[in-house]
Amino acid sequence: MASVDLGKVISQAVDDYKADFVVHLVATLLVAVIGGATFGLLSGPLIVGYMRLLDKKRRGEKIEIADIFKGFDSFLPGLLVYILGGLAVGIGFMLCFVPGLLLAPGWMAAFCLVARGESDAIAALKRGWSSSKPSLLMAAVTMLVISILMSIGAIACYVGIFLTLPFGFIAQYHLSRQLLDDAPAV
Repeated sequence: MASVDLGKVISQAVDDYKADFVVHLVATLLVAVIGGATFGLLSGPLIVGYMRLLDKKRRGEKIEIADIFKGFDSFLPGLLVYILGGLAVGIGFMLCFVPGLLLAPGWMAAFCLVARGESDAIAALKRGWSSSKPSLLMAAVTMLVISILMSIGAIACYVGIFLTLPFGFIAQYHLSRQLLDDAPAV
């Protein structure tokens, strides 16, 4: 059964961020700028690419900014996970916030599944959401903490978002790994 350790998620994210600060900063900016410029159309594949970058890091391989573009190998599943999962999470947030918060961790896990080869977006979303069920409350609390930490950057005259957004992506990856019962980082 998957369990969520908030402290471990945060500490692993900080360690990964510090180890490759510039790569994470630039990669996240590219995801945000390209995703925004395309009205979100390319966000899903870019997030998949970022998850692949983080998997590569976990395996002890050298990561590069260009790794985020490897998500385009899974363009359609990445796009569908982004649209369908985002729609479900968005509707959940409109329904008194809590349902969206409960769905968000599984949505991030679905991106990890696509990054690891799942080519069926619906199957990735189902598995992502079911992976969070055993630790639903702690997964939601962890996602809330990550979101608050990411928001602190926006509050800091919007400039701080450039520092907290990469941290948030990395933390969501480590939360997803815990939900999917992955082995500890190499």
